[in-house]
Amino acid sequence: AMPLLQLILMLFFCLNSISHFWYDNSLLVLCLCAGFLGGGVYVGSFILVAKKEPLNRKELALSAVTLADTVGICLADLCGLFIQACIYKYNHIDGSTVQCML
Repeated sequence: AMPLLQLILMLFFCLNSISHFWYDNSLLVLCLCAGFLGGGVYVGSFILVAKKEPLNRKELALSAVTLADTVGICLADLCGLFIQACIYKYNHIDGSTVQCML
């Protein structure tokens, strides 16, 4: 449920950056919620592996989760570059590192 809420918040923020329907400091509350959700998913995944995996595979499983987390962050950053480029293009802002493919 928490990753789905993160996805919904990401879509909301992308839509808001294009349409500018909510544009004041109260938007920071949703940013804080997105951060708490991210932290909760991060901690929850490690707790789940620590509780569910048998002792002889626990170290390997925790290493795999750590690697998957890092790869996921790198892929999210890469996707973020293209999302930012499209938002820049829509808002007529120059200076994006990559080109929007839409």
